[in-house]
Amino acid sequence: MKKYLLLTSMALPLVMVSSVHAATTVVYSAEIEIGPSGTLFSDAGNRDNWTGDDIENWQTQSQSDLVYLRNHNRGDDTIKRDNDANFSYNLAGVTSFSMQIDARVDSFWEAGLAPSAGGAQLLIGGDYNNSDDFYINFNGTRYGNDNNLASTVNGNAASLRLDYDVITGTADLIYDPGGVNESALITDLALNISATQLQNMDQLSTRANTQYAGAGTWMITTVPEASSMALLGLGGLALMVRRRK
Repeated sequence: MKKYLLLTSMALPLVMVSSVHAATTVVYSAEIEIGPSGTLFSDAGNRDNWTGDDIENWQTQSQSDLVYLRNHNRGDDTIKRDNDANFSYNLAGVTSFSMQIDARVDSFWEAGLAPSAGGAQLLIGGDYNNSDDFYINFNGTRYGNDNNLASTVNGNAASLRLDYDVITGTADLIYDPGGVNESALITDLALNISATQLQNMDQLSTRANTQYAGAGTWMITTVPEASSMALLGLGGLALMVRRRK
């Protein structure tokens, strides 16, 4: 004779399980990827895929223990580097990211991220039009305040970090992050960068109008979106388990 056992389940709620991904940090160092102070771009094998204005007159130079990219001809020039197998990052599908740049600051300079296809760039800079200020440049608009810090470190290296919250669309700019002089220069700046604009920023970029300013390292930290999975509760369902005898 066949018997059926009726099992009534416990009331199990709907459960959401989130997979929280760890932040990922990548670092680009001019000294490591290109060479020590005095490495010349006139030898194409030294350039590590950098291209741009008057590229043959760029080189590496050391200042304040930082090896930076030096525009030796003193013109207002920009060079850029695409993502490749040696160094790459991806801003697609992130909830936040930070970009810390170590640069020698002396007169006008900018550095950050740019799209290879053209369009909006996201840069950190200093001393634009002799302003003596550090600032954020997004899509050609420079956002800053009268921090008057650029001249205090002229001729030396400085660290600046841009933190961007994708959810709120706001950015902060931190001077000397983690150092004794750490200070927030800009807070909650509404940039509202679109997902497409972020995803397209696939190049490193540096610009300078003298040989005494330029970026040396980029540290990019990304926090991806969490993936979620819904587990359906079994409350109220009856399971019929057939047991043969």
